[in-house]
Amino acid sequence: MRGSDINECTSNEFTCDDGRCIDQDRQCDGVADCSRGEDEQDCGIVECDESREFLCRSDNTCIQKEAVCDGNRDCSDGEDEICEACPRNTWQCDYGQCIPLEQKCDGNIDCPDDISDERNCPTQRDKCSIYEFQCRWDKRCIPIEKRCDKVYDCLDRTDEQVCGRCSEHEFHCNNGNCIPKDYMCNDIDDCGDNSDETDSVCGDYTCMPDEFTCYDGGCVSKTLVCDDRKDCEDGTDEMDCGKYGTGDDAVE
Repeated sequence: MRGSDINECTSNEFTCDDGRCIDQDRQCDGVADCSRGEDEQDCGIVECDESREFLCRSDNTCIQKEAVCDGNRDCSDGEDEICEACPRNTWQCDYGQCIPLEQKCDGNIDCPDDISDERNCPTQRDKCSIYEFQCRWDKRCIPIEKRCDKVYDCLDRTDEQVCGRCSEHEFHCNNGNCIPKDYMCNDIDDCGDNSDETDSVCGDYTCMPDEFTCYDGGCVSKTLVCDDRKDCEDGTDEMDCGKYGTGDDAVE
């Protein structure tokens, strides 16, 4: 006793029902130290700062992230040292689970025990231009000619997926590449096999009714006319905008 019939525990101690004092760090550690086990009751789930801490689920404590996979067991069951690498084309959650790489930063929480797959994601940027391809994961834009060129330019390799299928604004080259339609018939081999410059393509080529004809013969959607972005290679879609109107209001 400390001068009375009831122990007076210090601020860094936990008081058992029988008056005994135990160190506060022994509370909620998974081991009953008080005679009635009250030091292990009402132990809610600890909320760690996920930006810098790791939650040891076995003893409900937080450790610094720098201590994870450092060769020392800081969690009582050593879960902070379960550090098997995930297979290629997957991403490892904070708690070690592996998810498909395309689920990283897809707007959905896919990690079963944490939200690390949706943390520190790149800011969604504006849609890429018709001359660019947008990578799925980091939303980065790459030149359209780098799509399906048998070289991985996107971190998630989406630039080499679904090749051979061009968008409505693209021309399908004979070699499988896709180029913007207004690259056709400009006396430049943009496809790489010259299929965008052949007589059969350029001889009587005309733009579709919903397309604007660039001065150099290329075609762009009329919705792109006078949108403050040069979509024609020669920039003619941004000339005489008082005459043509803007965006969906553009006329022939």
